[in-house]
Amino acid sequence: DEFSWGPSHPCFPHLNPHVPISSPLYQTTRIIRIKRDWMIVGDLAPTFANLYPEVLDPMIPEDEFRAIVKKINGVLIEEFSPWSTRAWVDAFMGVATGWLWEDFGLSQVKLRLRELENWIEDWNERVGAREGVRIIPLRRSAYMTIDIQIPDPHIG
Repeated sequence: DEFSWGPSHPCFPHLNPHVPISSPLYQTTRIIRIKRDWMIVGDLAPTFANLYPEVLDPMIPEDEFRAIVKKINGVLIEEFSPWSTRAWVDAFMGVATGWLWEDFGLSQVKLRLRELENWIEDWNERVGAREGVRIIPLRRSAYMTIDIQIPDPHIG
């Protein structure tokens, strides 16, 4: 599909809503949004399109970008599956304990999503920091987009 240039285009650099307006990062960084892909598993799990935004080319190579999206999608599909044995165990334990099971963070979904957030932060420190790129934690975008913070490319 052809995307027209504008906020719906995957390469469109958005102002950074994840930092205060008074922050220097607001002026010097932009956000590239990777949209949800509803065709992978429908609404069973939040999954994201692996359409490569070319504006990332000097900072994140295409194969690295696809590996990131594949990792994120893989974890989300696995953990949000309602048909796994662990999902049924967590549901049973939630009901049996009056949902204290979830409140104490013992459900596998919460544990694995925390691991995914840690993996993203680790990637930001190991790989992204070299190029000034940062993947915003998925919870900040409510799992609706993968927001990638990049230096302002001065386009758009």
